[in-house]
Amino acid sequence: MLCPRCDYDLTGLPAVHACPECGCRYDEHSIGIPLTARRYELLGVCMVGFFFTFLTWLKLRRGAARWEFLVDLLMPVVFLAGVGWRFQKRAGLPTRLTLDRDGVALMTPGQEPVRWAWGEIGSAELGDVWSFFMIYSLDRVTLFSRYSSRLGSRKLVKRCAAEINKRIAIYASHPTDAPAIFGDIAPSS
Repeated sequence: MLCPRCDYDLTGLPAVHACPECGCRYDEHSIGIPLTARRYELLGVCMVGFFFTFLTWLKLRRGAARWEFLVDLLMPVVFLAGVGWRFQKRAGLPTRLTLDRDGVALMTPGQEPVRWAWGEIGSAELGDVWSFFMIYSLDRVTLFSRYSSRLGSRKLVKRCAAEINKRIAIYASHPTDAPAIFGDIAPSS
């Protein structure tokens, strides 16, 4: 078994414990799902490279004069670099959805994790028409909303919603079913 948060090898450790590497409190229901968004920035880089090569070929073929060549070449390059950057900025970052004893966490490198406790979450779903991945609170207030392609394939995001809903039933609805080895999350009697 691997840690749902950091992929540390948990072989030899108890089934319900805390990861010695990152401190993630896991049990047999914990899971980490790597989400890989579609990579539109590759398209942007290819476009910039193609147009740069094409414009350079045109300029060399025409035999432009010294500085005019440089100025004429830099303007489209700056524009195309901006287009490439726009494609790169729109692409999703590699993200990891972690479902552990503490709740749901959406972790993106270089950013603070977005975290919800099991008691806060009412349901998760993937919209049929617009393909938005939504996490709702108990009173149907939207806690999180993101277009599914920013997280990964539609099939993967649908699996994430199903996994969250399955664990809501385990952790939030029936807290006595969840193994309690940590004093601060043990069910009260």
